[in-house]
Amino acid sequence: MLQTWWGRALVASKWSRGLYAAMKCLCFCYLGLELALTRGPVALIGEFAADAQVLIRVGAQILTWATAGFCLVRGLPVLLEGWKYFADGVAARGGKSVARKIA
Repeated sequence: MLQTWWGRALVASKWSRGLYAAMKCLCFCYLGLELALTRGPVALIGEFAADAQVLIRVGAQILTWATAGFCLVRGLPVLLEGWKYFADGVAARGGKSVARKIA
């Protein structure tokens, strides 16, 4: 369905899909590590712990926001190019709603 080169590059290309999968995996593993090091049975204790926990949480925030941002960027071409299919469906029905009545 994607017609533009940039839409295909962001959504369907192997590098984009691989990068997004790697980011999700890294995010999931890092957040599990962050939970274990801040609250779990292997939590860091002592003077070093406060500084380390701040760095761990900052890293978790950066990784989480980057993953969510990349997800939104990848979804943008789908929304922009898919909108015309929705608009065409409404126009074909004479401007009426696309939803069907269930009888």
